[in-house]
Amino acid sequence: MLLWQGWPQHAFESVTLGRPFVATTYIPGQEETNLAFINRYKLGWIALNPRDQYQLITSLVQDHRRLAGTTAMVEQYRNWNNEAAAHIAPVTQEVYQCFHTGSKGKVRPSC
Repeated sequence: MLLWQGWPQHAFESVTLGRPFVATTYIPGQEETNLAFINRYKLGWIALNPRDQYQLITSLVQDHRRLAGTTAMVEQYRNWNNEAAAHIAPVTQEVYQCFHTGSKGKVRPSC
């Protein structure tokens, strides 16, 4: 479990590591959607003050199933994200091949 500010790169670092995320602060007017993202995909928790952080950690220590369940959700999202990312290079290559002709900017007829 990682405790960080609710920045998107922190959430994705947690996903990459396969660890749930605890958002401990955020920038109002800018990062609310990041908190919503964490909740929507069940990638962790939001605990914005020390008392909530203490209560959350205490409850996770006492209920290992809760932590394990969220860890499983993170792993599921991680797998989905990796599968989606695997399509980026082939799609990019296909688009490049369709639009790069080297002959006066004409699109190839096969695209």
